[in-house]
Amino acid sequence: MKPELPRIRALFFVLLGLAGIAVALLAGELRLFGIVVGLLSFLLAASVLSKAGQLAGALQPFVRRAVRVEVWGMPLPAAGEAGFQVESIRSLGAGLLVFLRPRPRGPQTLLKVAQPGSEKLEGNRAEIRDAAYVSWRENRARGQRNETGSEARGMAPPRVGRLDRMRS
Repeated sequence: MKPELPRIRALFFVLLGLAGIAVALLAGELRLFGIVVGLLSFLLAASVLSKAGQLAGALQPFVRRAVRVEVWGMPLPAAGEAGFQVESIRSLGAGLLVFLRPRPRGPQTLLKVAQPGSEKLEGNRAEIRDAAYVSWRENRARGQRNETGSEARGMAPPRVGRLDRMRS
């Protein structure tokens, strides 16, 4: 994605949010509609400009690919030998949402990374080095603070999560 495209999208959402607020202030009968449009537009603008939004764009080459996923140094449960297929990667506010499906078939799993910090992207590997927490299905991993102020539980490896592209 071109670097200026997220800024243009964010500007569009900010302008739409301002228009929604203007409608709420000026048209009494459309007040609720204007407030909802304004707030949703500001949330989308924040999502586009957040670290999670930037990371979601950078991780798009992993979509529709087979990957191995680790969280806090351990593979996700239900991955098996075949790993996962990344269905989509999105951001919402400060959260990164990675939709995974066990291979060859299985129910979709949502991997949430709250407030992702530093990352390392190289070739077929992506590492997120810190985050407020990581959750999938009903599991949530949190823990002690590391040197960057993020939390890591258990053995506290240096990375929060990792995606490794597998050979198809």
